[in-house]
Amino acid sequence: MIGRLFAGIPARAARNMAVELGSMIVFGPFVVGLVVYLENVLRRQGASADWLAFYKAQSALGFVLTFGAALLLPRTTAGLKAWAVGLYALARSSFLLFAVVERPELLCLVTLGFWVVELSALPAYIRLIHGAYPASVRGRIMSLVRAGSALGGLAITKPAGILLEQHGPRVFYPLVALCGIAAALGLLALRVDDVAGTPEVATRTPAWAVWRRDGRYRLYLAALLCLGVGLASGEPLHAIVQVDRLHLSYDELGTLATVRQVFLFLGYAACGWLIDRKGAAWTLRGIFLVAAVRYLYLAP
Repeated sequence: MIGRLFAGIPARAARNMAVELGSMIVFGPFVVGLVVYLENVLRRQGASADWLAFYKAQSALGFVLTFGAALLLPRTTAGLKAWAVGLYALARSSFLLFAVVERPELLCLVTLGFWVVELSALPAYIRLIHGAYPASVRGRIMSLVRAGSALGGLAITKPAGILLEQHGPRVFYPLVALCGIAAALGLLALRVDDVAGTPEVATRTPAWAVWRRDGRYRLYLAALLCLGVGLASGEPLHAIVQVDRLHLSYDELGTLATVRQVFLFLGYAACGWLIDRKGAAWTLRGIFLVAAVRYLYLAP
């Protein structure tokens, strides 16, 4: 079974895949703490609907600021690796502050700093991935390492709910912060081609220039805008409904999240297979369609 996962993948790329897979499994508990429980923790700590909306908008703000981070990227492979690992470790270490900070407003400011710094590392990480894996197998590899993250999350989701019930976020979040930092340091073991002379790094074509000359890119951005507005409009309500109306415990949230992690694992594996065989555009259309059907189902 393991051999089939690595079939057709060059030896060095397979080694990088194993390194990143291990890193993503270690990262799983941090993802669970961030995605599954954090907004519920904020609501229980007294965050208002406005502060929850502010929290949910932070990742979007971080993505906007990645444009500036991309302009500051180092030009050497060693520099890119240090940039990515350093920013990831710095961002995730901010969750150590949960041990001493309890006010929801201050916690939202901590998470704002996390998202800005964490996503500033993304352009460097993408460059490293381009140098670590051949394009012919990159989709499959990326789906497998994300599936590894889902497996790590699946293993920790239920215990995390129990830990939160018994000891609270002041214990839980510093622990998952250490997992996130360890996962970032694991990326130092990647063996990456020299990216200094690649056309992507050398030209640095401004995004606005691509937007002006490529109508397909404008259409893609418009589709993402519509999807983002639709998803973001109801996101702050999830924690309010779960905490105030349904009165779900962390343990019950863990049960729901476990089901979610199972389907995340299956979805990552399926997306990698589809990208390699049908292409990224075809797969993205399917993802948009599934997202639309999900919210139409919940509408009544």
